[in-house]
Amino acid sequence: MESKNNANEFLNRMASTTGAAETIHQEVGGESSTRKTDLDALEFEQRIAEIWKEILDLPAVDIDTDFFELGGDSIQAVQILYQIRVQLDRELSLVELLQDTLTVRSMAAKLRELPSSAA
Repeated sequence: MESKNNANEFLNRMASTTGAAETIHQEVGGESSTRKTDLDALEFEQRIAEIWKEILDLPAVDIDTDFFELGGDSIQAVQILYQIRVQLDRELSLVELLQDTLTVRSMAAKLRELPSSAA
């Protein structure tokens, strides 16, 4: 429950800033859309965990551990969303990340429901 409070507190702070949402939703120009988008649940979780590990600079990420418990911050959240867009052709808002998808497992489930960004 504390992570939900942290997320809500963070969202309130982010609402007062500008530019973050635009950065997240920018198109990735000049790249062909040849990425595999019909990934199964396990592969989605693995790919997302790899993104989180790289951006959070961790040796491993438990798929059920909260983003904030792993030391995540707003800049890293934007970086994760950008990599999800680039690598998985899926688009998730910062609000969705912080309210609904604070773990790798919940993010994978949400992303599998979404259509490819290129569609």
